Amino acid sequence: MMKWKIIDNFLFCLMFLLAGCGGVNPNPTTKAEPSAKSASKDTSTPPMLGMVNPALKYCTDHGHKLTPVKEGSIVRYYLCINDSAHKKCSANAYYRGDCVL
Repeated sequence: MMKWKIIDNFLFCLMFLLAGCGGVNPNPTTKAEPSAKSASKDTSTPPMLGMVNPALKYCTDHGHKLTPVKEGSIVRYYLCINDSAHKKCSANAYYRGDCVL
């Protein structure tokens, strides 16, 4: 009798745990087709794949331009450029306040 109680409790717990692991999403999202504008090769702004880099957003929100600095084909950092004042510094330094544009 005790053996069946243990098995019942184990199966209940297993069922409870598995219920939270799966399921069907009732509102699946579909990916939109890329527009002609996004299909062009624009290297002035970084690609947005997930979370936004706050330093890059800070630079563009203040009306400045971003330029990638590459070593070969790898982007190492971005320059934040103020064309009207003819000043530039790294986007991270501008974000931290180490550089004034």
